[in-house]
Amino acid sequence: MNRAGWTQIWVKVERDAADAVANFLMEMGSPGLEVEEVDGHTLLKGYFRGEAEESCRQLTRYLKDLKAMGLSGNHEGPQQAFLAEEDWLSSWRSHFGVLRIGRRLLIKPSWETVTATAGQLVIVIDPQMAFGTGEHPTTRFCLQALDSLVHEGDLVLDLGTGSGILAIAAVKLGAKRVLGLDIDPQAIATAGENARINGVSRQVDFSCSSLHPGVRSKRFDLAVANINSEVLLPSLQELKRVLKSKGHIILSGLLVDEEGLLRRSLSANGLLLFQLEQQGEWLSAVLKSYGM
Repeated sequence: MNRAGWTQIWVKVERDAADAVANFLMEMGSPGLEVEEVDGHTLLKGYFRGEAEESCRQLTRYLKDLKAMGLSGNHEGPQQAFLAEEDWLSSWRSHFGVLRIGRRLLIKPSWETVTATAGQLVIVIDPQMAFGTGEHPTTRFCLQALDSLVHEGDLVLDLGTGSGILAIAAVKLGAKRVLGLDIDPQAIATAGENARINGVSRQVDFSCSSLHPGVRSKRFDLAVANINSEVLLPSLQELKRVLKSKGHIILSGLLVDEEGLLRRSLSANGLLLFQLEQQGEWLSAVLKSYGM
């Protein structure tokens, strides 16, 4: 008989397999994930109602198939621990407090109370996806860059919108309109709900797609992309094409050892490196086009 409460299943994987394993945990029914970078690996923690022996077995089988998918099969775990209802709630919420990012942004989950001072902007984001609450260093960089680069009335493109946090932040910071793209239907649904909660639904359009012809016909003041290098680097030319004169591209999600790939891509696509920043194992940048 199942006990009342939750089972935490954790697994440590190579970084190239993190997104695939995170998606698998969500598809099995975890309402959210904790994600940490530990010793060059990604530690993922999923939560399942009641006992989760079958979920653990399914994950074990999935981990064995990673190499067939072209990903690293090296991993530690999975392991599981049972948490009583009140222990799960306390453990889950303890990882997500109020974040102060840049000059103006306050990111908080719905259960936290915060008093904003003059000029501060509050964004409410509950942890429902593997990434996108502001905790991850790549998301934090993008938020800081948006705080510096968004101007009143700007048109902004958010490629790989995830939870919608960057699109929401852009509107709060003064953007007139934002287009958020993601190929994951669940991400689009979550982003739309987060936009509604934050009162910016009318200024944000979300689309379950990539850079399609309709997007390429538009011109944006600013583009932001917090996605992995396999998607990001081949998209640089398209991102440049949709920018207005004097526009910027904020990008994040690269690993430090991919800096050479980034610099070669910039040269090939007529882009200048405006800002480069390392956060642990992650690399983020702000780009401009030649002649701006």
